[in-house]
Amino acid sequence: MSKIIFVAKHCALISIVFCLTLVGSSYTPMEESFENFYGELSDVVLEDRIYNMNSQVDVRLTKEVRDKIREYTLGWRKGTERLLSKGNIYFPIFEKTFNDYGLPSELKYLSVIESSLRPDIESKAGAMGLWQFMKGTARMYKLKVTRSVDERKDPIKSTDAAARYLRDLHREFGDWTLALCAYNCGPGRLRKAIRTSGSWDFWTLRKHLPKETSRYIPKFIAASYLMNYYEEHGLMPDELPFELQFTSSAKVFDRLNFVQIAKESGTDIKTIKKLNPSYLYNYIPQHSEGRNVLTLPIDGMNKFVMTNYSAQIIQTALVNSYANRQSRSYLDFFELPSYFMTKTNKADQTVIENTSRKETISIITGEAVEAQYEYHKLGKRETLYDFASSRDDVTLNDLLGLNGFTLNNPPRPGTIIKVKQY
Repeated sequence: MSKIIFVAKHCALISIVFCLTLVGSSYTPMEESFENFYGELSDVVLEDRIYNMNSQVDVRLTKEVRDKIREYTLGWRKGTERLLSKGNIYFPIFEKTFNDYGLPSELKYLSVIESSLRPDIESKAGAMGLWQFMKGTARMYKLKVTRSVDERKDPIKSTDAAARYLRDLHREFGDWTLALCAYNCGPGRLRKAIRTSGSWDFWTLRKHLPKETSRYIPKFIAASYLMNYYEEHGLMPDELPFELQFTSSAKVFDRLNFVQIAKESGTDIKTIKKLNPSYLYNYIPQHSEGRNVLTLPIDGMNKFVMTNYSAQIIQTALVNSYANRQSRSYLDFFELPSYFMTKTNKADQTVIENTSRKETISIITGEAVEAQYEYHKLGKRETLYDFASSRDDVTLNDLLGLNGFTLNNPPRPGTIIKVKQY
């Protein structure tokens, strides 16, 4: 009996050793397996992709660049997908602004390494916003920083200031790689590094720069790579909430409280704060020239416009359809009905179904823009399909895309819709 037990134990031991041998031969660490699934890239492939970006920055594949790419694509995948979704919100604004100033669109990736695309982030040194402006530089570029308003957090205004600052740095140094360095460490520090090194080449003079700045260009290259090739690594942007996908913005002249806005627009205060991060105390201060801007989900703006007939709003409006994937018209103009142009009394309110403006004013340039839309208010029992069926010049899909709605989320009765004029 003892022999039988011994033989059984011996066989069991052999089986265990055999299984461990098999497992050992096929086992790979989790990270290595993860890399192989998405494709471990050779330096040749990485270099080829990096140089194919046609960057105006002096891009190279260094160990720092490779490590940062690895961090984005392997070590921080969930965070990277959140970052990619924020790009869908803000990149259209950046692209529009940089294009207006004749700057390379790739400069939008600078905000990835500056703020991780967070408009409310503040550094230990006091730099704030998507573009991490210090107060002095912000005021130099006409951004308002007061107790109640910090325009460094405003996506549109801060991007306009960043574009002008980058343009000025490029004019001084004549090179986009050096312009980005100066953006990080300041033009004075860069001038000193150029004098000390005797070189205008970043990769030569970087050892004379602060450590953070010497790593700045490698981080920019990695961020640029990520935004161009994330799909090759199995990464997908997180789905954006609907209220962030389709928004419109309007100039505001009188003081408005977020509680009032929430009540009249049907938009929760959390969303209002997220869309209007430059207002520090849940209200928009009065400004006679309409410098202050309110951004709401497009449906919320329609409701707000309908309920707010007083002098508080709205003279000029601008659509920031941050993630309108259907039309890709991210920074379009939205003309409000004509009676919103003046202070009106409730007794003077008139039916607006057929009212439209001939022109509006760009909040960015201040230039007049010819109106492109007419407006219609859906009746109590009228659907978007009913309206589309009554017209020969538009389709239901046209109206859904133009107004930021879907078949699963159609406009409610009473919504003001816009119709493109042909």
